[in-house]
Amino acid sequence: MIKNLRIEIKIIIAFIVFTVLAAGIERYNFTNDIKQQFIQSKKSKNRLLINTILPIIKLNLSLGINEANSEYLQEIVTQNSDIKSMVLKDANKNDLFNYRNSADKVIEYIDKNRFNSITKLLFDDDIGTELGVLNIDFYDHDYEAMVKNSEEMSRNVFIMIFVLLSIFLYFIKREFRYLRHLSQIVTMYDPKKDNFTLVHTDKKDEVGIVHNAIVDLVKRVKKYSNELDLLNSSLEQKVKDRTEELLETNAKLKSLSNTDSLTKIYNRLKLEEVLNEQQRIANRYKTKFGLIIIDIDYFKDVNDTYGHITGDQVLIEFANLLEEKTRDTDIVGRWGGEEFFIISPNTAIKGLIQLAETLRISIEKHDFSIVKNKTASFGVTQYQLEESIDSMITRADDALYSAKKSGRNRVISI
Repeated sequence: MIKNLRIEIKIIIAFIVFTVLAAGIERYNFTNDIKQQFIQSKKSKNRLLINTILPIIKLNLSLGINEANSEYLQEIVTQNSDIKSMVLKDANKNDLFNYRNSADKVIEYIDKNRFNSITKLLFDDDIGTELGVLNIDFYDHDYEAMVKNSEEMSRNVFIMIFVLLSIFLYFIKREFRYLRHLSQIVTMYDPKKDNFTLVHTDKKDEVGIVHNAIVDLVKRVKKYSNELDLLNSSLEQKVKDRTEELLETNAKLKSLSNTDSLTKIYNRLKLEEVLNEQQRIANRYKTKFGLIIIDIDYFKDVNDTYGHITGDQVLIEFANLLEEKTRDTDIVGRWGGEEFFIISPNTAIKGLIQLAETLRISIEKHDFSIVKNKTASFGVTQYQLEESIDSMITRADDALYSAKKSGRNRVISI
């Protein structure tokens, strides 16, 4: 009898050790998987946020519109509560934007050094000069809360397992067969497969209590697992939504930075960019491109006679006419006031003169609203290899001046 009892105790001890070990490994793997998924989601979100806002910040820095950066970054920190601090400095290390979450002074953390810190040097991609530096520190509130809850839940799970298995020892002689069947079900349980088949029993003794406790424990484990899955899904959706918002904002800002607000054609900034790009292509591949400068004749008389609203309407119609009569490869933009540029890639001086003459005739024949007839003067030039863009523009300006001096409504090339 004693020998049999000892064998049973050995079996029970082995079963207890195996159950605790199996539950511990499963719990560890389960928790570790959730942690890794959460960490990767946070890292992806942080990297996505950085990579999305950098082009806008660099564009604003290169344009010198620091107030736009401050407003934009303030909106970013408002929408992202996990940002601890954000500092933007210019190339001279002067603060352009400095934010620190005031909640940092009162919130307690499990590990106060557990922050994601990202520092990015900002460079102008075209000329390679340093624009400044951006540093962002992120909180890990959600991660710390998840770790704390997971550790508490793990402790509770192991405590409950220990207590329940201790109860089994007390009634093992009478319920040994039933407990063996129960242990088989428990050891076969896999949360990922959801293969737990036990339901509540009506038994009122300790075995029934253990039986029902295990059923409840599995339900809680499943519940917590579902909550963590929902949390991860919610974080991914938030990252997706904020990414779409940032991309939409970025597209709008890019359009605004390149477009003249009145005529809706390219502005001076975009024209300068195109001229520099055409210069690089011409110098590298020995190709040709030209520039036509157009000035509306006696435009001041329109504003003086009819008012600025009519003058604006003339500029809009004039821009539309230029776009309509130029080729798809030509780049049309407003340089300023009543002066317009046309950049023609792969075009020699003869083709430029023909295009300018076609536009001059079209403008002369066009019936403008209210003012009816208007003319324009044209200065035409072709890019000379290795010269500066300023030199090219000056030459076209000189040609335009000659056209205006010699009576206007004509094309002069140099």
